Amino acid sequence: MGMFELLRREPRFIAFGFMYTFGSSAGQTFFISVFVPSIATAMALNDAEFSFIYAGATIASALVLPLLGKFIDRTDLFHYGAIVGVGLTLACFFTALATGPLMLIAGIFLLRLFGQGLMSHTAITAAARWFGRDRGKALALTSLGHAMGEGLLPVTAVALIALVGWRFSFMASGILLGLLAAGTALYWIRAQADFRRPFQKDGAKAASGDAPGILSIPWFWANLPLYIASPMILTALIFHQGAIAEDLGKTLELFAASFVIFAAVRVPGSLVGGPLIDRFSARFLMPIHLVPAIAGILVLIFWHSTLAVLIYMALAGFTNGLGGTIRQAVIAELVPAETLGAARSLTSSMMVLSTAAGPAIYGVLLTGLGFLPQTGAVGLLWISALYFAGSSLVGAAANRFLPAGIADEEEAPLTPS
Repeated sequence: MGMFELLRREPRFIAFGFMYTFGSSAGQTFFISVFVPSIATAMALNDAEFSFIYAGATIASALVLPLLGKFIDRTDLFHYGAIVGVGLTLACFFTALATGPLMLIAGIFLLRLFGQGLMSHTAITAAARWFGRDRGKALALTSLGHAMGEGLLPVTAVALIALVGWRFSFMASGILLGLLAAGTALYWIRAQADFRRPFQKDGAKAASGDAPGILSIPWFWANLPLYIASPMILTALIFHQGAIAEDLGKTLELFAASFVIFAAVRVPGSLVGGPLIDRFSARFLMPIHLVPAIAGILVLIFWHSTLAVLIYMALAGFTNGLGGTIRQAVIAELVPAETLGAARSLTSSMMVLSTAAGPAIYGVLLTGLGFLPQTGAVGLLWISALYFAGSSLVGAAANRFLPAGIADEEEAPLTPS
């Protein structure tokens, strides 16, 4: 079934996921960053202090996410989604009313937990466990909500802040992304009993839901460095793009402007990934999806031109989109539907922690240890390419020699066909 046919046959379920991924924007870094100057001024915080608060709140939300994310397996999706939507709205209002650092920490923690964490988790888990053979295409369509948020909301927020200030803008965001987006999505599934029903019955598999079986799969551990590779490394490279630009003799403005290409190419990357997953499986594609990013990094290392920066951003964006769809689908291929929510929330937590760790690790390599005295920030590009290549080779070996998982225990280790 093609994407358009899938959208025609299941418009309510695709739209549900799309609205929740769009609503998750309220807790995403690209959206919150628009408010940072206004918040920092209001709280008398410098850049370092706000960065510390943001990192701490993000890590805390990642640790709590598995505790709340598992309940989607045994809760009516309508009720679970309503709680998450209301939680995001309250998080926006709490942040808007913050009067000091402690309230700000709590507000950002709630934004990251309910926005980046549970809104995305609700959308992706629902799509992954419902669509089966068309899972890849469904996840690709659902993920377009992220792209829509990236394209529309920062510009809208900037204009709204200039008009009514950051506090009222955050409240408006809570109403739009928490109440209206989630409320509309829930209205579409209110009468869809099969889509709403919990996949895990009380008691029967509660233990497995609390301790997801994914942790017992050797394939998962072998692929964990590959699973976190794109979010961790690309986040770190973007975070330190100023140092990279300086060492390459380019301007930060060039890198920042070319990020538009990164975001734009992410969409076709995601859409291409959907049909490929349905044809070959996400597990088979895992070791392949970093190849465009590796090529882009090598172009940037060896060809110091403006065009090289654009090519690098385009290929990195394609990997980001393709990898996002693959990571969402692969967990559903590894575990049964009744524990998918618990497994996804755990792996999402690992991914969020990796995005917090990546910039810090690269920062230490650049300054704290003096590890790159000769190559400077370009050394980070080499480290990134080698990490991508090494983790991909390990993933390919895991596909060849390790069992596929526990969702389809009859499947043999993956080999090209």
